[in-house]
Amino acid sequence: MTRQRRTITVGIGDQGAMQLLDWVAVVAHRGDVVHLVHAYDSLPYAAVDWQLPIDDDDLLYAASARHAAYAALALRRKRPDLTVDAEISRCPSTRALPAAASEADLVVVGSPHRSGSRSALRQLAWRSRCPVLVIGDQPPPVGPEHAPVTVMLRDLPNDEAALEAGFEAAAERRSGLIALRAWQPRSRAGLASAEAEEQLALQLLLSAWTPRFPTVGVSIQLRIGDARSVVHQHAADTPLLVMANGPAADVPEPGLDVVVDIALQVRQAPTLLIPSSASQAWLAYERLDQLTQPVS
Repeated sequence: MTRQRRTITVGIGDQGAMQLLDWVAVVAHRGDVVHLVHAYDSLPYAAVDWQLPIDDDDLLYAASARHAAYAALALRRKRPDLTVDAEISRCPSTRALPAAASEADLVVVGSPHRSGSRSALRQLAWRSRCPVLVIGDQPPPVGPEHAPVTVMLRDLPNDEAALEAGFEAAAERRSGLIALRAWQPRSRAGLASAEAEEQLALQLLLSAWTPRFPTVGVSIQLRIGDARSVVHQHAADTPLLVMANGPAADVPEPGLDVVVDIALQVRQAPTLLIPSSASQAWLAYERLDQLTQPVS
């Protein structure tokens, strides 16, 4: 089967870029176009070391350009079957990554360890139209990977999109799929029958996908508790977690919902985020508002 060529946007920073490229070399398909983006926020003269023999930050920009060029060269050497280019963006990563990812099929970024990188990921998750793969600190596997893919289901509008992405990843990895769901029974009375009903509902949901992916074995895991505790206790160590990014009602600005935020804090392995339908509706509203603005 011929794969469709994808465009993968990769946000690279000064720290950890090489491990991120190791992961890109694993997840990219032959013929994919990989676009490396290094966001460079120009510094005013007052913020630059006074000993620099310049009145702007051209030396720092040149260092960033060398960093991006080296990263592109390293990835080409790892995967000569990919088309790789690099871009230096003279703006904060909160603007650079969403802009660069506007036409991407997949975005790959490192795990956010600082407040600035977390803010950039919030904006990216809110404004991206494609899945975002967040790479943790765990190095990529050596050799074939057959551990199951876990999809966290939370009754969100984009749970079905997360299921599709999970099935596709499991089929590609030749692994099984775990459908993980937090469950809070109304009472302990009749717990066994209530659990059986919940299992049956999930089986009916999954039956829509199994004919398309007959080689993927599926198991259901119901875990009592809210989504926050379940993702912390049962999804921290799965090799690949797929989940929809829900409406971010628990944070002061659009971005990551609280369950996704917890997952990224506890996980070392990759997490694939599916954009929320709320963010897509907001993007459509923003574009419509831009189109209807009077021209000055």
